[in-house]
Amino acid sequence: MKRSISAIAVVLSTTGAYAADLGAPMPAPIPAVVVARAFDWSGFYVGLHAGGVWSRNRYVGDTAGGAPDWAPGTVFGTEPSGFIGGAQLGYNWHFAPNWVAGVEASVSGTSVNRRFASTFGAADDIYQHRLPFFATFTGRLGYATGQTLWYARAGLALASTTFRYDDVTPPAVVTGSASSTRAGWTVGLGLEYAINQNWSVAAEYNYARFNGWYAALNATDSLRASTAVHAVTARLNYRFWTGPSAVAARY
Repeated sequence: MKRSISAIAVVLSTTGAYAADLGAPMPAPIPAVVVARAFDWSGFYVGLHAGGVWSRNRYVGDTAGGAPDWAPGTVFGTEPSGFIGGAQLGYNWHFAPNWVAGVEASVSGTSVNRRFASTFGAADDIYQHRLPFFATFTGRLGYATGQTLWYARAGLALASTTFRYDDVTPPAVVTGSASSTRAGWTVGLGLEYAINQNWSVAAEYNYARFNGWYAALNATDSLRASTAVHAVTARLNYRFWTGPSAVAARY
């Protein structure tokens, strides 16, 4: 009998303790800790750039019914350099602790304009190459460490080129010229440093190569031309910063 009473007492005490535990309030969940990035590259930006440009041009003579020095198949070229300057517009998305993706469009004018003499045939021609316009439309991907951003870019390039020749020896004084805006591709690398949340400076290198084109210089003379461009520029950007983004974390 005593054993039965003791067993009942143990059961009742255990049940009461369990019921008390069920009635106890549950601990509150740990709130998310919002951690703001040390620096956020997200946002639209506009800017200016200036620097040096080198143009490598290859020509292959096609027809020579007038008086050019080239014969069909003659290969020649020139590598002029000059100043490049223009403006850019883009958007960055800081999508991970250190990764930044974006898009950018840039438009530039150049001072590339070289006259050079023929060194083949009758050697009495004067040639001229001009590159007045250069533009790029690219995607960007970068790795940020605070206010420093290393990035690469790739995409579409456009360039306007002009070729002219003058046969300057009488009696066959002939002139011909042609211009074309060509599409091609471009790749580049850059390093950007943010002075503050709005202003940044950068240095950038770009290489672009353009599709060859057929230049009908006049009714009887023509050639095929191709162009590649190297450009090194310093850049100044203003970013329309809208406030810091944040990363939620739980500890």
